[in-house]
Amino acid sequence: MNALFGNFISNFFYLFNDADFEGGQEFTVDFLSNIYSRLYLPENEIIRYGDSFSELVMIQDGVVSVSISTGQGQYSQFEFFILPTYSYFGDYQILYNLKSQLSFTAGEGKLLITLCLKKEKLLEMMEDYPEARKYYMERAWQRRIEFRRRQKKFFYRLV
Repeated sequence: MNALFGNFISNFFYLFNDADFEGGQEFTVDFLSNIYSRLYLPENEIIRYGDSFSELVMIQDGVVSVSISTGQGQYSQFEFFILPTYSYFGDYQILYNLKSQLSFTAGEGKLLITLCLKKEKLLEMMEDYPEARKYYMERAWQRRIEFRRRQKKFFYRLV
């Protein structure tokens, strides 16, 4: 399990440090010391449409199916995107205080292993590290734009 965690952290390093921003050792240590693991059985719902996010979720092993509701009939949920291992979600919803416009479900056939950071801790860190806050707010907004772009593309194909 330690090798999996080390591999995960090295692949997630871009959350803390990249060419545009270095979160700093203190920020990184604070972030890493507050994450915890959560497991989901295959096809378990993580976040439903309309729910608020209580934590930032980072995928350590497995995939997450992202579905959209068309609001038409019994089978109104359509998978339109898969989040792979080493991706994450809940950032822009937490930072911009938005309810989920999507449903997030553990992928089929495999246990989903995640690392999570409580919403309250993420918001506290954004207050404690103002340079990180500015950077991550912009990054989160860009991710929201990308998710919405994928939603529109999916709806155009559906029609």
